[in-house]
Amino acid sequence: MTILAMCLATAAPAGAEVPADLPPAQGVDLGPASYRCSYAAGYSVIDLIIIDAGVYADRAGNRGAYHRSGHEIVFDSGPFAGRPAYVEGGNVYLVVPGGSLYMSCSPGP
Repeated sequence: MTILAMCLATAAPAGAEVPADLPPAQGVDLGPASYRCSYAAGYSVIDLIIIDAGVYADRAGNRGAYHRSGHEIVFDSGPFAGRPAYVEGGNVYLVVPGGSLYMSCSPGP
């Protein structure tokens, strides 16, 4: 089992909520970039690569589709399909039910 498969196997099921206290999403863009995802300890385990509006990939190049609704990111297909996430301050956050942080993804080289 790959590291990505292990992480996604333990990831939260779909249906998690975006934290209610986020400010309105204004001018937040995911534009093409690579995001390094890590746990609180800083261990980088997966990459989320935004290719363009609506298309993403993981570190291995597996592609999928996503769409945005305010702060919420919905992974429609691909390796992160069904995994709840949101964007705030230029970072992407994968969450568990109730909106608790699971993994943070920051833009990287």
